[in-house]
Amino acid sequence: MILFLHGALARRDKGILPRSIRSFLMKEGLPFKELSALDREDYFKEVGSLVKGDTLLALGGDGTLSLVADALMGMPEEERPAFLLIPGGTLGDGARNIWGRKSLPRLLSSLKDGRRKKIDVLRAELEDGPSVHFLYMISAGAFSRVASRASRRSKALFGRLTYLAHAFFEAVFSRKEIEVSLLLDGGKVAKERLSFLLVLNGRRIAGLPLRRYGPIDDGKAEVRLGRGKGLGSALRTLASLPGDIHKTPSLLADFSQMVEICIDGEPYRSTSLRIEVLRKALEILIPSE
Repeated sequence: MILFLHGALARRDKGILPRSIRSFLMKEGLPFKELSALDREDYFKEVGSLVKGDTLLALGGDGTLSLVADALMGMPEEERPAFLLIPGGTLGDGARNIWGRKSLPRLLSSLKDGRRKKIDVLRAELEDGPSVHFLYMISAGAFSRVASRASRRSKALFGRLTYLAHAFFEAVFSRKEIEVSLLLDGGKVAKERLSFLLVLNGRRIAGLPLRRYGPIDDGKAEVRLGRGKGLGSALRTLASLPGDIHKTPSLLADFSQMVEICIDGEPYRSTSLRIEVLRKALEILIPSE
């Protein structure tokens, strides 16, 4: 059985993409039901009713990706269904990071004759807050509010340009730095002054490709340190200078003040951040070669 989730929880998207997915499922005779939950708690319950051999099919952006990861990681490993996400957000970086830039028919073919692959899941723990699982990225400091400041209407009108415009103004006008004590992979504590801290299990950011990225199933995350201020710091990160990249299975960051934190597009605030890579913890469906 396939559980089909699309759009935000409280929204019933009647667009072309959901209709195309429904048509495929009915044409191929694949049994499915659509998500009926309208809040996070009910969604977790509905996903929790799935069993091994079922599939969770989702349509959405990075926020949906993180929501699904949280729901599935709340289930016993031996009961978790396989997972497939169709990119439906403004950028779809999170989904494309995992499944690549494949066409809709190619992705949907995974439901019939796809292969199963296990990928890493990253778990973030914030101060006085619950654990949050994510599959793509987390940032602290500059640029962490870009996703939350981009309104639904502006994204509908301008697409990825909305994010890029916010990021450009953040880079040009932001002069703040964050003081952070970093502990990577149980090593020595290093005190840093950064414009931002970026942790990725991926290849892209704001629709732009990054160099020197790692695979999504190697048991390590990439920690990128945004040094300097303003636009130069952002360009340095895109260029991926080797001295600013650390591959690690765990990270502990203590900030000198409350900072903005973004996890797969969702906003948070905290003075500390602990990240652990859970190696090959989630099974996904991918097209057969």
